Amino acid sequence: PFVIILIDDMLPTKDTENKNIRLWAFGIPALVFLGIGVIGKVLAVFVLSYTESILLACKGVYFYLEKILLPTRLSMVYEQITPIGIFQEDFFFPVLILIAIAVISIASRAFGKIVSFCMMWYALTLLPNLGNSIKGIESSIYYASDRYVYIPTIGIFFMVACGVAWAIEHSAKRKQILIATLTVLVVTAYGFAAHNYANLWLTPKGYHERIARLYPESLLPRILIGMVLIQEENNEAALPHFEKAVERKPEYSIPRAHLGLTLVKTGEVDRGITELEKALEINSSRTDSYVYLSYAYMLKGDEQKSRELLEEALEKDPKNPNILQMYGILEYRTGNLKNAERYFRSSIAYDPTSIQAKASLARLLNGGSGGI
Repeated sequence: PFVIILIDDMLPTKDTENKNIRLWAFGIPALVFLGIGVIGKVLAVFVLSYTESILLACKGVYFYLEKILLPTRLSMVYEQITPIGIFQEDFFFPVLILIAIAVISIASRAFGKIVSFCMMWYALTLLPNLGNSIKGIESSIYYASDRYVYIPTIGIFFMVACGVAWAIEHSAKRKQILIATLTVLVVTAYGFAAHNYANLWLTPKGYHERIARLYPESLLPRILIGMVLIQEENNEAALPHFEKAVERKPEYSIPRAHLGLTLVKTGEVDRGITELEKALEINSSRTDSYVYLSYAYMLKGDEQKSRELLEEALEKDPKNPNILQMYGILEYRTGNLKNAERYFRSSIAYDPTSIQAKASLARLLNGGSGGI
């Protein structure tokens, strides 16, 4: 709704009657979608103090502006590692620069509306996403994410385009050719950069490894790389990523649970059990920790403990396909083939895409050749 008012300020119309109809026709749906966009972010904002939220928002606004103009070292999300404070370098300078930009935007209205329009477009369309930072035992603080800035870039690019057009219009013939040539070269360079980034996204493992190199202290890439490597059964390579993630955030249960599973798979069963039990102490609501721990005790030959863990997990989430599949494996190992088949089929019913459950069921129906 604010953007509609902004456009009307930029391009005023004398048709008052149609203008009011247009504002109502677009304004009401805009308010609805604004509410949808903001309501989920409110709780995230208030887990931080007001000062921290404002400083984090200022850093995000400045950071997005920097990445629009110089799109290097891009990532899915950008984690706040250092403390949040006005006298921290990564907060102090963004606040000063944003104040300067705001003053220039307001002062520029004496000469025209383009600069203020573009900066207001950027600020208003970015506003609903400034509450995406979260903080808690099971999460981290993020000050930016590339996908939130697609629409705000329109304001910046429009201002750049207007600036180039003005420069060409007020320059001699040779300078016009030079400006046009430079513009084409810059746009081409940005196009190649966009193409390369798009290709990086085609290989998630390589992309996450690249992000981990650029931001070695960032938590999310470490977890994602480790999970890909576990799926590839490259457990030795996954181990240091989960160890680094646990070192970065020891109170976070997800990387610790995956570290425990990886240790179990690499033969360090007892150490893996210790990590998995710590993960359950941190967050007993995550059923994957129960499944991994059940698997570890199964390898140690303690079927009773494995069964108790799976029963507890099923009480929390009776339709979880991973729990049902693991229960099927336990029943198969203890010779209860009918129960095993029932659990495998239940797992597949809740997750028809599960290759592991289908493979386990196929082996069981084939007489158990190759084991499960």
